[in-house]
Amino acid sequence: MGAAAIMIERRTSIPLLRLLILALVSGSVAFVATSLWMGTRLAAPAPSSAGLPPPELAASDVRFENAYGETLSGWWIEAKPACGTILLMHGIRQNRRAMLSHAPFLVEAGYAVLLFDFRAHGESEGDRITFGHRESGDARAAISFAARQLPGRPVAAIGFSMGGAAALLADPPLDLDALVVEAAYPTWTESVVNKIRIRLGPLAELVAPALLLQLEPRLGISPDALRPINRITGIDTPVLVIAGTDDPHAPLAQSRALYEVARPPKAFWAVEGAGHVDFHRAAPAEYERRVLEFLKRHLGPCPPPTGS
Repeated sequence: MGAAAIMIERRTSIPLLRLLILALVSGSVAFVATSLWMGTRLAAPAPSSAGLPPPELAASDVRFENAYGETLSGWWIEAKPACGTILLMHGIRQNRRAMLSHAPFLVEAGYAVLLFDFRAHGESEGDRITFGHRESGDARAAISFAARQLPGRPVAAIGFSMGGAAALLADPPLDLDALVVEAAYPTWTESVVNKIRIRLGPLAELVAPALLLQLEPRLGISPDALRPINRITGIDTPVLVIAGTDDPHAPLAQSRALYEVARPPKAFWAVEGAGHVDFHRAAPAEYERRVLEFLKRHLGPCPPPTGS
């Protein structure tokens, strides 16, 4: 090859190298920007109006504070006589209305019901969603509120997704007489991978670390603090774990792993064909039968409300 040919090849390769470097830098910047946007979106508040409850439930608007001084909004529905209280705790980026379908059958069975919006959700105060970490304090505040309304009566909780994680992450454990955990993540790392896999498929394993790295700088929370599967092993409260067989956000195997390490007494139910949805709406008759049997077993028999 002559000298002239070598010079032409070098001149040609330099622009190609520059284009390659530019593409790599642009791709990296785009990746970082997208990851930061996703992290911001996940933790951003989700305010919304809960509207008015159905008049037949005779729900009262209530307010109470969590340990951070944030005011939480909710509805209190009292059965007469009420033999205990059931807390209904919604999932991420929802509000109390997401759990409203549960209230009628619980009240009919003789339980008072407290629905509330977690911090940074619905009509409650709060500047960041923390995926169950600080929300566990909201659950503790709700238990205290219920205890003031019905002193000496048992309290149970039904938590969907983040609501279930919040119930499990509380340290020390919540003072509950029974707990129903629905579609809760075992670890936040797995949850992030699941969420990204739904949209990006196999790229989830590459993108997830970029989101997890933002957790501590943004929220002051280590991923190790978001591991319900570790906390459930230290909870003595009877627990019913419910999972959907087709749930991509909380796959059946991950829900079963939560159940396997829980202390007895415990129970497990897989809702056939259900995704990451309201399991009561997916299988209402079976849901009511199983949940009421579980509550009766661990809270004691409950006489029907007056006038039923």
